[in-house]
Amino acid sequence: MKILIFTKNWLGDVLFETPAIKAIRQNYPSAHLVCATPLRCAEILKRNPYVNSIIPFDEKTSHRSLKAKWDFVLRLRKEKIDIGFLFHRSFTRALLLLLGGVKQRIGYATKGRSFLLTKAVKITGGKKHQVNYFLDLLKNAGLRVSVDPCCEFYFSREDEQKVSRFLQKKGFDTDFLIALNPGGNRSNKRWPARYFAQLADMIAVRYPCSFVVTGNQADDALATDISHFARKGRFCSLCGDTSLGELGAVFSRCRLVISGDSGPLHIAAGVGARVLALFGPTDPQLFSPKGYAKSTVIRSDSRAGYAMNSIKPDRVLETIQREKLLERHSR
Repeated sequence: MKILIFTKNWLGDVLFETPAIKAIRQNYPSAHLVCATPLRCAEILKRNPYVNSIIPFDEKTSHRSLKAKWDFVLRLRKEKIDIGFLFHRSFTRALLLLLGGVKQRIGYATKGRSFLLTKAVKITGGKKHQVNYFLDLLKNAGLRVSVDPCCEFYFSREDEQKVSRFLQKKGFDTDFLIALNPGGNRSNKRWPARYFAQLADMIAVRYPCSFVVTGNQADDALATDISHFARKGRFCSLCGDTSLGELGAVFSRCRLVISGDSGPLHIAAGVGARVLALFGPTDPQLFSPKGYAKSTVIRSDSRAGYAMNSIKPDRVLETIQREKLLERHSR
């Protein structure tokens, strides 16, 4: 049997889907599981033990044209898919599964696409976390769901060794490492760089720690700002220098990861790191980190645009100390 899972488009969303992917594997232990996902998300899944293969699909870039979509349909026909699970709510993806000869097509009854599905599931239960949104699709489609609602991210031994060599070369003490992740896909989801610097100063006078600043190449300017504003502590920018697997390996070494709502936040939770999440415009009831280690969320007090600058560094430090987030913990 061959099963295709059509994922959503962003790193965090795909991580939120990993408990459901695990549940599908438990229901079909001998099936070949294929994930159709954008290339930027492929690294989330390529080492996932429940996934057998990946087919790139990105309607915004590589599959914008009708020809590219038809080529994808032909690929599906060649694959001979028995069951397709649509975690994405789009009409187009449901149509592609139908044209691609997928025998059973399971998804939520959204975007007027119910007639394209063999099992169209109604959304029930009101507001729910995205992890439960995907798990409930499977439950209401008749699957047995007994997994923990925790995201999982996997990295390789090679990723771990590369990170170890890099940190040793920088002379960093990896016994007490704190990650600061200042980026985010929207500016209003980012905590100000000067606040990260002020918090780092307050932590550094209390704990014998070192800081790594993580993110992509575009976040390097934020890392520079943080090290410029900070007066204490040791900093190392990894922005743009790590693959997603290597980033996961970095987070696995950290005593704490401090981040706004972003893909790296959920990668950190997925590797079992303790995380402190700073939320502004997005709703933690829907998008809070879900990992096996402790996750703590601070949300903006300001209702006017949910301004991130209303979360002051002293409030964050108070939360860190009250919740004992910098104490040693086992995973």
